[in-house]
Amino acid sequence: MPYLSLDVGCGKKPQGQISIDIDASVKPTIIADAHNLPFKSHSFTRIIADNILEHLQNPCKALGEFKRVARKAVIIVPDARGMKPVGVNEEADTHLFSWNKWTIKKLLNRFWSQVKIYERTNGWMYATIPHLGYFLSRIVIKLVIKLCNYHWELVAVCSD
Repeated sequence: MPYLSLDVGCGKKPQGQISIDIDASVKPTIIADAHNLPFKSHSFTRIIADNILEHLQNPCKALGEFKRVARKAVIIVPDARGMKPVGVNEEADTHLFSWNKWTIKKLLNRFWSQVKIYERTNGWMYATIPHLGYFLSRIVIKLVIKLCNYHWELVAVCSD
């Protein structure tokens, strides 16, 4: 099977060869709902779900669909630590669920046997700053994130 990726809930910046969204105005390849993907089983090598799981009425049903149509998944969700309170920004008002790195791993392990969780903030992975070491790097990065009002994301790479 050739490499083929699907971006579920693509929004205005699709990341896969085929993109789906329920919002026709973002011009996805296919207008569809993440709870009922219109594809045969094992149609894709990888699914990308970037910041959509927290907006879905039934994340478990959608994850079952992701597992059905793809061998691997990259799922990105906001970390509960960095979520702004409801009423502070428009997007946070549409979040139905929130997770931390342990609860999202537990949820994803219901569908995939191998789940690796990475932390990132505003698009860059949480890494070690040269010459500071791992623990001091984490403290400095957390302080910068807090002071600059960045938000956390959890990136989960799932496979069997």
